[in-house]
Amino acid sequence: MSKRRKNAGEGYGYMFHGSFKKKADAVAKEKKTKGAWIKSTLTNAGYRHIVMSPRTNPIKRKKKAPRENSVAWGKKNPTELLVMGANPEPQEIVARPGQTITIRVNPTALSRSTDDSRFMLAAAAQLYPGKGLAALTGAELSKVAMLAARLKRENPYFGFGPSHPTRKELAASRREFKGNVRRKTKEEREYIRSLQPRRVRGQAKLERLFHEVYGQNPATCGAMIGGYPCTRKPGHRGPHLPQGATLRPRSRHSWGPRGNPSAEALRESFTGTEVDRVTVHREGHMPTGDYALLGKLLALYVKPLAGGQVQVIKPKGAQVVSDESARQLYFVGGDQDISGALDVFGARERSAGLFELGEARRIDYKQRKEHVPDPDVDEWRHEFGEETGERPLVLFDLKHKRLLLEGGAYVVRAEGIVN
Repeated sequence: MSKRRKNAGEGYGYMFHGSFKKKADAVAKEKKTKGAWIKSTLTNAGYRHIVMSPRTNPIKRKKKAPRENSVAWGKKNPTELLVMGANPEPQEIVARPGQTITIRVNPTALSRSTDDSRFMLAAAAQLYPGKGLAALTGAELSKVAMLAARLKRENPYFGFGPSHPTRKELAASRREFKGNVRRKTKEEREYIRSLQPRRVRGQAKLERLFHEVYGQNPATCGAMIGGYPCTRKPGHRGPHLPQGATLRPRSRHSWGPRGNPSAEALRESFTGTEVDRVTVHREGHMPTGDYALLGKLLALYVKPLAGGQVQVIKPKGAQVVSDESARQLYFVGGDQDISGALDVFGARERSAGLFELGEARRIDYKQRKEHVPDPDVDEWRHEFGEETGERPLVLFDLKHKRLLLEGGAYVVRAEGIVN
C-alpha cells in the first residue's frame, strides 16, 4: 500500500481520510469508512485519489443570553436583589447543610475585595454622581442594585485587567491570522514553482522546436488556381482552395456584400420624398445607366488652370445628377457651351476635343428637401474638399458641349453633398 498523508482529520464540512496514489488503495479505504467516497484530482505531485466523508461531529453553538424582561433574567441573582432591598415581595433562600449565608447591613463596609462592590460603586457613580452608597435612600439603592446587576452581566471582569480580548483586539488578531495564511500560501506556491522549471523548460523547448519545423512552412498542395497556390494538404479530396478562398458557398453566408443604393433610393434619401416619375435623357458624355436627379445647377465656381481669379459658370437649364455609386456627378441638359471662353481659363487640351479648365471650388444647386428643418430653403451650395482638401477637376467636352467633373473625394448623402 502506498504511503498516505499524515494530515488526515477534520475538514470544513467534510472529513478527510487520506490521499492515495493507487486507486485500489483508495477503494480499500472507502470500504472501511462509513459514508465515504473517492474524489480523484490532479495535484502538483501527480494524480491522486482522495477519500472523503460527510462531517459527523455536531456544531457547538453558544447559548443566547436571556433578555431583561424574561423570567430567567429576573431570577439571575435573587439573593443579591433581596439583600439590597430591590424585591418588595418576600423571598425564600434555601441553604444546603453546612452552607453559610452572610448578610451585610452597612453598605459602607463594602470593599474592593468583594465581588459585587465594584459594580455597586460604578452604578452609584453613574446614577448619582457625588453621592456615596451611605447617602442613598432605599429606592435609590434599589435602582443602583438593578444597574449593578446589569453591569455585572454585561462585563463580569469590570474593574480588573482584561482577561478576555476586546472586539478591536479580536479583529486585529483575525487580520494577522489571514495575513499569515496568505503569506504561507504564497511561499508554498513559490516553492512548488521553483521545482517545475526543468520540466517546463524542456517542454517549452520541444514545443518551440515543433513550431519552428512544422509551423512556418507547412506542406501544402501547391496547385495553382487563378495565379494562387492551393493551401490545402497534399492529396486532399474535393476542390482546390487558394489563399483567401473558402469552401463555404456564397449562398450560405449570413451576410451579403453591401452594394450601392439604387438611383431611386438615392433620390428619395436626398430629397426626402418619393420618386414620382422617370425621365430619359440622351447624353453622349455619360455611360448608359440609372442616375439620381439632385437638383437644378445654378453655378459652378472654377479656379482657372492658368491662375487668376475664380471664374463662375452659370449654365441655363442644366441639372445635376449622380450615378448609383454616389461619388460621381454629371451635368445634364441645358446650355453648357463655353467654347468661346476657353482662353479665359487657360484651357489645356488633354485629348481630341477634351479640355481641362481648372479646379472646381464650389457648386450651387436648387432642390427642395423635405427632411431638413426648413424645407422652404431650396438653394444650396457646397464647397469641394472641405474635409480632406481634395477637389475635382473641371473638364469641357467640345464635341458634346458638356461640362465634366473628374476626381475629388466628395460623396452624395442624405444631408447633401459632403466633402
